[in-house]
Amino acid sequence: MAEPALYPWLQPSFDHLDALRRDNRVPGALLIQGGQGLGKRSLALHFAARLLCLEPIDSSPCGVCQGCHLFKAGTHPDLKILEPEEVGKMIKVDQVRKVIQDLSLMSLYHGYRVIVIDPADQMNQNAANALLKTLEEPAPKNLIILVTHRPHRLLPTIRSRCQTLSIARPEKGIALAFIKEKTTISSPERLWTCAEGSPLRALEMAEKGLLGLRDQRFEAFRGVLKGREDPVAIAQTWAEESPVETLDWVLSWLLDMIRLSLSDEGPELLNQDLGEALKDLIKGLEVVDLIHYRDAVSGSRAQLETPANRQLIFEAVLIRLAALTHFERSVQRPKGPST
Repeated sequence: MAEPALYPWLQPSFDHLDALRRDNRVPGALLIQGGQGLGKRSLALHFAARLLCLEPIDSSPCGVCQGCHLFKAGTHPDLKILEPEEVGKMIKVDQVRKVIQDLSLMSLYHGYRVIVIDPADQMNQNAANALLKTLEEPAPKNLIILVTHRPHRLLPTIRSRCQTLSIARPEKGIALAFIKEKTTISSPERLWTCAEGSPLRALEMAEKGLLGLRDQRFEAFRGVLKGREDPVAIAQTWAEESPVETLDWVLSWLLDMIRLSLSDEGPELLNQDLGEALKDLIKGLEVVDLIHYRDAVSGSRAQLETPANRQLIFEAVLIRLAALTHFERSVQRPKGPST
């Protein structure tokens, strides 16, 4: 395990955590929450590295002591990382029980024992209940760090037993400086916008060429809404490549369309580069229909994390999209002679 990066926008959050350490106020459970692409896991691991370092330099791990060597090798016995055994799967109760059992052992250097659970919202019901029992009776110098961008999916009883640290998106200048330093893309500001202000998400989009794919998806979205594209044919393409990203984009476009429908003064948009195109799309549409449709798409987004047939999911999404304008056309009456 490489030493975790502490991204520039995370320094204030780390300073807060290190102040808790200096004051001997480290909680038994810490919930780090915030949007995707903000480095929450890196923050959790950087703090764990500091707690496990034997010869820290000020507030930073030294990187050379035995504790740091074990950390980098991913073999430190006082650090456990709990995550799904397969991407997209749930964290199982047996995994939780195993790390809880490890907490009962003596620390290698009589210091902290740290468990990082990421993403914490992917614990199944039994796993969450098993963890809850440990949170109710925290032991000294045991720290459980839960990382998630979906805190609402955690049991309320788990959230209530954690000290919460919320990570906000960095200021535009900080994010753009980071993107420019890490990529050679010619349009960093557009990339930042498309990543909804998340710097690490922006890097991922640049590496995977997702900016161009997003443009293709928007043209198809517009084509279906305008009645120029076949929803079923488009659904097959969307189901085969980047389905999760695609529905996330659709949800952001719909949110911007709703904002535009409700405001006459140019609201702040997630997709600033598509502002004029989105204004054109809302013509003739009822905002209540857009709200109901976005709710339906949100439900379909959740279905992508189940074994449900993706082709059928996207067919339902796109057929209903086409129906938005079909319904509008169907209720329009032809003009006749005035009486």
